[in-house]
Amino acid sequence: MAGFTLIHGSTQNASAWAGVAGPFGSVRLAMEHHARTMRTRCLVGFAFLMVGTLHAADELTVVVHYDAAGAEAGATHKPFQVTRGQILTVDDLELGDTVEGALIELRGPAGVALDCRVQAQYETSVTIANEGPHLDLLDWVHFTSTWRDARRVRKTEFRIPTLDDAERSRFPFVPAWELRDAVLTRGGLDWADLVKDVETPHDPPASVDVSVFRMRVVCGAGGTNDIFATLEFQIPMGC
Repeated sequence: MAGFTLIHGSTQNASAWAGVAGPFGSVRLAMEHHARTMRTRCLVGFAFLMVGTLHAADELTVVVHYDAAGAEAGATHKPFQVTRGQILTVDDLELGDTVEGALIELRGPAGVALDCRVQAQYETSVTIANEGPHLDLLDWVHFTSTWRDARRVRKTEFRIPTLDDAERSRFPFVPAWELRDAVLTRGGLDWADLVKDVETPHDPPASVDVSVFRMRVVCGAGGTNDIFATLEFQIPMGC
């Protein structure tokens, strides 16, 4: 028993052990050194593993699988590489393109488990039509929706909601004179003349439609809201 006591760090009966163990003392010291070395290696290895995991989790790929009426004719999906905290603006959509109803796939680095969800938000703006040409008031008043969870299809796949007509036409109240003044400031007298009798943003030739569609990746266990990255799609207006 004196031998076990000594190996665990006690000096009790150390002299007796040295006298009895004799040549086995060097074996004991070698075993203790090996044990300390292995513990150190394990701690260092775990530290490198944690650093590698944290570094790898600072980026992921968001793949947008467009539906049948989706963006970019001839393309069914498009990957976006994002880093933690990034707000990525996507401004290459064409008239009629949409991300509504798209399937969003999250791809993390190999060996990194993702605990994330996707949320969506949209913004509406006023546009003034003049047959073909149109004046979009993108730097004026907007309606901005609350963030809404996308439906989870699989662990890392989510379906973006589709808007109905009522959602597309939502807009805050603005006096008619403010609308006319905004058109005059941005378009000049000819455009202002088109809206001289307009009372609301919904009266032709004015109309309201979606101008921005956002989706963000929210990560974290236990319902936390760690916003990883946001993609902001600029939706072309007009008809």
